[in-house]
Amino acid sequence: MIAPLLMLIVAFASHPLGMRDADATAARSAGRGSAAESAAALRVLSPAARSSSNVDHPQMAFPAAETAAAGTLPGGAGPSVATAGAEQTRSAAVQQELPIFYEHRVVEGETVSGIAAAYGVSTDSIVWNNIDILDDADMLAPGVVLQVPSVDGLIHSVRVDETVSGIAARYDVEVAAIVGFAANGLAGDPDNLREGSLILVPGARPIPVASPPPASAPEQAPDSAAEPPAATPVPAAPPQPAGWLWPATGRITNTLGPRHPLGIDISMVVGTPIISAAGGQAVFVGGNPCCSYGSHVILDHGDGYETLYAHLSRFAVSNGEWVAPGQVIGWSGSTGRSTGPHLHFEIRRSGAHLDPLGYLP
Repeated sequence: MIAPLLMLIVAFASHPLGMRDADATAARSAGRGSAAESAAALRVLSPAARSSSNVDHPQMAFPAAETAAAGTLPGGAGPSVATAGAEQTRSAAVQQELPIFYEHRVVEGETVSGIAAAYGVSTDSIVWNNIDILDDADMLAPGVVLQVPSVDGLIHSVRVDETVSGIAARYDVEVAAIVGFAANGLAGDPDNLREGSLILVPGARPIPVASPPPASAPEQAPDSAAEPPAATPVPAAPPQPAGWLWPATGRITNTLGPRHPLGIDISMVVGTPIISAAGGQAVFVGGNPCCSYGSHVILDHGDGYETLYAHLSRFAVSNGEWVAPGQVIGWSGSTGRSTGPHLHFEIRRSGAHLDPLGYLP
């Protein structure tokens, strides 16, 4: 009786159905383990995983990546080759340092708050770093490319003669915060700062700008009997550059106002020569063609006056160069946040934006 029973048990264990059940049990266990490990890795690395350069919309791509990382085929048939791919992606993400900013292309229905949540930064950090989000931060046009800082802070255009310590003091942050952010490319040395480059100032906030003083102050007759003032009076404003020039000719499509508070837009064909509105020094020549001002030039005219020329296609000047009034500084284009070829032109004084139409002839 014992011998036939043993033979029956051995036969059942070797039957294909029994082996298949055992293999399936093992496969399901292995599948659950891979999914748990990959999901855990994805949760830890989610900010880096979202920084992949071929993912325009991390909040949309992220669920797909999570599905692949689970490592199971439809129907729970066991682990797939996606698990190995997820492990390679995870390894690459670990080694990738945070960039200065991500380029995010807006799709229908997205809001600034939703994009900020997807990248793990504040809504303010997106608004501060994109000149186009001014009147309504939750009304975004599909196709617009935003620059999203990888951490909360401000993207800063490095000007001629600027230093890390000066930039840190300007934004009231520590020098170490700027030097220690690897994507700034300083390699631990503040002297590696390059004019014309873009850096991220972690923790920075926009600097409050006071209204500019009037172009001239009325003179008052001296009154010897009057008591001396309690505080030092504000001195008369220095004279503005004489003989402002139009930087280009074309149709004005936007004037300075509540919905366009930075400057004016002048429509023109690509390649139109852009000239300096006054003599001065080119203190910034650069920018990112993807977003915001795009390729742009900033001229310093002294006495706190600056002009900015944005959305250029090419430059005719370099950082630090002195330019004469009317000199060609570049050619028009449609780089940055632009709906068509045009020049965005600003006049600033001590950081405050002035209405160019009040200065141009």
